[in-house]
Amino acid sequence: MSKRINLNKINPFGQRSLMAILITGLFLTGITIHVSAQSFVTSQKDTLKNQQDSKTPLRTIDLNPVVVTGQFLPTRTDRSIYNVKVLSRQQIHERAANNLGDLLKSELNIRFTQDATLGTGMSLAGLSGEHIKFLIDGIPVIGRMNGSIDLSQITLQQVDHIEIIEGPMSVAYGSNALAGVINIITLKSAQKEGVSASAKAYYESIGVYNIDGQVAYKQNNQAFTLSAGRNFFGGWSAADSGRVQQWKPREQINTSAGYQFKTNRLTLNVNGTYFNELLIGKGALLPPYFEGAFDNEFKTDRYQLSTEATYKPAVNHTILFTAAWSGYQHIQNTWFKDMTTLSRSLTTNAGDQDTTTFNAWTSRSQWSWQVNKKLAWQSGYDINIETGNGQRIGDHLRSIEDYAFFSSLRYTLLPGLEIQPGARAAYNTRYTAPVVWSFNVKYNPLSQLTLRGSLASGFRAPSLKELYMDFVDINHDIHGNVLLKPEHSLNSNLSANYTFPLSDGMLELEGKLFYNRINDIITLKETGLNVYNYTNIDRFETRGLISTLSWQYKTTLRIKAGIGTTGQANHSAELIGVSGKFRSTVDFNGEVSWNLAKPQLTITANYKYYGHQPYLYENNNLLKEGYTDPYSLMDLIVLKKWFNNRLESSAGVKNLFDVREVKSVGSDPGAVHASAANQTNVAWGRTAFIQLIWNLTK
Repeated sequence: MSKRINLNKINPFGQRSLMAILITGLFLTGITIHVSAQSFVTSQKDTLKNQQDSKTPLRTIDLNPVVVTGQFLPTRTDRSIYNVKVLSRQQIHERAANNLGDLLKSELNIRFTQDATLGTGMSLAGLSGEHIKFLIDGIPVIGRMNGSIDLSQITLQQVDHIEIIEGPMSVAYGSNALAGVINIITLKSAQKEGVSASAKAYYESIGVYNIDGQVAYKQNNQAFTLSAGRNFFGGWSAADSGRVQQWKPREQINTSAGYQFKTNRLTLNVNGTYFNELLIGKGALLPPYFEGAFDNEFKTDRYQLSTEATYKPAVNHTILFTAAWSGYQHIQNTWFKDMTTLSRSLTTNAGDQDTTTFNAWTSRSQWSWQVNKKLAWQSGYDINIETGNGQRIGDHLRSIEDYAFFSSLRYTLLPGLEIQPGARAAYNTRYTAPVVWSFNVKYNPLSQLTLRGSLASGFRAPSLKELYMDFVDINHDIHGNVLLKPEHSLNSNLSANYTFPLSDGMLELEGKLFYNRINDIITLKETGLNVYNYTNIDRFETRGLISTLSWQYKTTLRIKAGIGTTGQANHSAELIGVSGKFRSTVDFNGEVSWNLAKPQLTITANYKYYGHQPYLYENNNLLKEGYTDPYSLMDLIVLKKWFNNRLESSAGVKNLFDVREVKSVGSDPGAVHASAANQTNVAWGRTAFIQLIWNLTK
């Protein structure tokens, strides 16, 4: 005799819980109980004997477990053929993260660069920022500086969660997706009917003052959202250096508005965002009388208008359509300021003033068809048109257009074994784009064990700046190269995830292996004394191993630790003595989160050890090996909820070990504007912070 119980109809369980379901056996011997609940990975089955108590543990999945990046249809993370990492809105709050750089700084396989002017850049799996595809709701983020997106400009006030796929995604997303994809998913609707509103205030002792607010209205199948915020940092230096500040003052203004219409078959989202940043670099007073100084201002504007529609013409068919326009403008002005009159005037030196503008038009559609229980199919098109204009890219209107068609097939060969081959064909107006391909496999030999593997090719066309840049002033002499060849890559990944269900918790072990090979990789090369040109290197390789162990005890304690090693190698006949030599670094991270349910208190500690980082650099046309010393970052944060979750407060210490700069031998390849000789900027030292979030209408 068998009985099935759906616990969703009995008691609503929180998604972050790990529940031990107590069922008292008052049934006859031989009764089989099937226990299932929403937000749990699988149901459990047990046979009860007379007067027997049985505890049936169900393994939970993370907050926001349904992912969309690279998927045929929205899919739970454990069922995705890709290894997807999800960082939830709750994690954003627990880490008191203000921007994407804050959120990712403790993650393995990611390293950062800090530049006084260009902001925060990152690398993933040993590949630099130009090989990472950054998306906001599936729309590519434009406006790369030195090849990277400034992560400090991606604020998190309207973000629901972040989806990260480490590994080649060129079939789905084309150029720049060789190392992986980071997709920022925004909030699009209120959680309940009527009006809802929230506000957040953040203060950090270094001189950071942030405030933002959101309001939403939902009625039946329509919803409206509006948000606005201001982030301010007053600048800081480790030592008194007059007007010059090591960390430049900046002010950020961001606004967004959205509309959603939703029925059983159609979901329509229309969104608009605007971001403005002003960064000020004050210069030293000029001799002989110290009555004047040269100041720099860097203004950044980002715009995005997008429409996304999901339509289900039948139960097993889904059509997704996206169209967007993205705008980016970066203005540099150099002023001479008279300290006696406090007046200022624009300088007339070549290269002191510049306005660079980029525009991108994106259109993407995909049709997913679940043919039967074993077979699913997806096809679509992807159009990306980018234009750029500015003095530093030849003072002409330049453009690159890319038109692509992609298709993938997912098939269940055996119970627990899925394969997904895919291909992408494209026409690029600058280069002959090859057909790129991918092959993914997912295998569950045991219910607790998941194996994933991928092998894929990739293609990256040179950017407009790499082709046409002409940047010459008193500090720079950088030139593009119209003869650049596109990059071609071969990428592979293997991962294994094993879960040990415990009577009062869960233990999870994960291991990853990756290998990336890029032919004709594009890099800056010193071609004369302090003169740099973009050029191709024969081949570049990265390889690595990552292992993580996590343990969760009920809903009270979560402990996670991981270690990873990444190696890099350049191959070129010009690299005498170092060609093909792998230079490796080892990183370690750990996180402890202690949740006290009754006082609604969460204590979180995040730690990341950045190991000895070797690299190659050029000095007077001679190739040398340099390195950056190891360092550790740690944050300690306490979060408290009040008044039935109407108010959430958090306070703590960031950068507990007071790290500011670390020793570097040779030119740091990630920071164009170095802090000092043989020093690399890391952080602005130990700070205390407090954050308040009000749910005004809850």
